[in-house]
Amino acid sequence: MGIENRKTILIVDDTTEDIDILVNMLSDDYQVKVALNGQKALHFLGEKNLPDLVLLDILMPGIDGYKVCEAIKSNDILKDIPVIFISALDQLNDIISGFKAGGVDYITKPFQPEEVRARVDAHIKLRDYHQQLKEKNTQLEENFRALQALEQQRDSLTHMIVHDMRAPIQTIMGYLELLKYNEHLSEDDSMYVNKIQECCGGLTEMVNSLLDISRLENNKIPLLSEEIDLEELIEKVVSGFSGVANAPRIITDLAPCPEKLDADRSLIERVMINLLSNACKFTPGNGLVTVSMNRLEKGFIIKVTDTGEGIPPEDHERIFEKFAQVMLSRKRYRYSSGLGLTFCKLAVEAHGGRISVKSAPGKGSVFTVELPPNQKGRNN
Repeated sequence: MGIENRKTILIVDDTTEDIDILVNMLSDDYQVKVALNGQKALHFLGEKNLPDLVLLDILMPGIDGYKVCEAIKSNDILKDIPVIFISALDQLNDIISGFKAGGVDYITKPFQPEEVRARVDAHIKLRDYHQQLKEKNTQLEENFRALQALEQQRDSLTHMIVHDMRAPIQTIMGYLELLKYNEHLSEDDSMYVNKIQECCGGLTEMVNSLLDISRLENNKIPLLSEEIDLEELIEKVVSGFSGVANAPRIITDLAPCPEKLDADRSLIERVMINLLSNACKFTPGNGLVTVSMNRLEKGFIIKVTDTGEGIPPEDHERIFEKFAQVMLSRKRYRYSSGLGLTFCKLAVEAHGGRISVKSAPGKGSVFTVELPPNQKGRNN
């Protein structure tokens, strides 16, 4: 290794004999610089000479080694340079004082060559590791900031596109509604129009969900809180599923509760609709979906339990992410759009609550919503 590529060690000692011994021990592997007292050491360091390690004597005229070390550690440019104290002082209090001043190690005189080289080598390697780790952390932070910027651009573009989709979808829906009143349509044509309307309705729901999710993520939806009778709201939502073809049987287990929930009725109702829709979608027609509600000391707890295919444990958190898909088999996915549960999570959390799932493949799922009793809406 050329001398220009060697690591640099600064020896600070007022005893020339000790300096000569250390230079002879280390000069084959390191560039060695020397300062004969603390003042000269700080002057050397103040000129932005940054050694990779400092060997520092304690008892020196003028500024002692402890103060030199404290000065090094109080300087943002110098503080990461490891300092090893070298001293004839070998009492425990002296060694502890060295560590308190910021030293990383302590070598007592007279020097043992193998010990000196081993300690110096070890701390030089540790410094290299720390610098590499620091560089990697800096790179990770830069990458993270760049990723955040890209995600912001993506979300802005998605929001713009989705927002602009509303108008053409509504136009299509309008013309389809006009077609339905055309007496010349055949039975098959009417069926096709109805199917297209259903698809457009699904697109409209996706568009609205994306826009609402974006607003919830950015705290741009004020919660319009009011007193809600949860039992009444749940019964209303459940009754809306009574005419759905091939839907499983839905039962309720709602504990009578005179207390009301302070919440945004529209958001809580949509949470319940989404949870029930998912439960019905993945529960066979001969299965069972149960909606329960209880009043607890810390608020209200709602559970939607199904007897469907279940969700693997490793996907329990991921299903609440945007666009998440959970594979049920090699060709089947659960939650294809990945928006309904994301909306549920954001809406519940906006009320100060939490949503979770317990499930296993083949054993159905239980989605639990916990809501505090007196959560008032933001910007109310």
